[in-house]
Amino acid sequence: ENFVRPNRDPLLRLPPGYTNERWNGGTDRRTVYGYIFKSDVFIPQVLASLGLGLLSGAVGSLLYLLCRWEAFTLDDTAFRQGLSVTGQGQIATHAAAIQDITNSFKFYPSFLLIGYLGYSVSRWRELLEHCYSIQGRLNDVATLVGGSLRRPNDP
Repeated sequence: ENFVRPNRDPLLRLPPGYTNERWNGGTDRRTVYGYIFKSDVFIPQVLASLGLGLLSGAVGSLLYLLCRWEAFTLDDTAFRQGLSVTGQGQIATHAAAIQDITNSFKFYPSFLLIGYLGYSVSRWRELLEHCYSIQGRLNDVATLVGGSLRRPNDP
C-alpha cells in the first residue's frame, strides 16, 4: 500500500538509503595498497615480482663479479684501475650476442602489449554495452510497472 501513496502523504515510508550504482575505488594510495595486500589474487603476483626483482639483482651482481674476475685474469693493470676488459673474454662476446638479440626483438613485446590492450579495451566496452542494455531493459520494466499502479480511491 506504500507504493500508491502520494509523495506528500505523512504515512509514506521512504525506502532505506543505498549505495551508488557504480563503485568508486578512489585514488587514495592507501586504498589501492590495501586492496593489493589484502587480495588473494594480487599477493602471489606481488611476491613473484619481488622475487624476480631480487633474483635479477643477484644476477647483475654475479655478472659484475665475473667481469671483474675476467679483468683480473686478463689485464691486471685494468683491474687495478677499476676498469673492465672490453672486447676480450667470453663475457664480452656473450654480451654482444645478447645485445644483438634484444635489439632485434625490441618491437615484439610492444606489439604484443598494444594488441592485448586493444583486445582488453574492446572486450570491456562490449561488456559495458551489455550491462547498460540490461539496465535499460530493467528500467523499462520498472517504468511499466510503476506506470500501471493506481491509487485505490481513484476511479
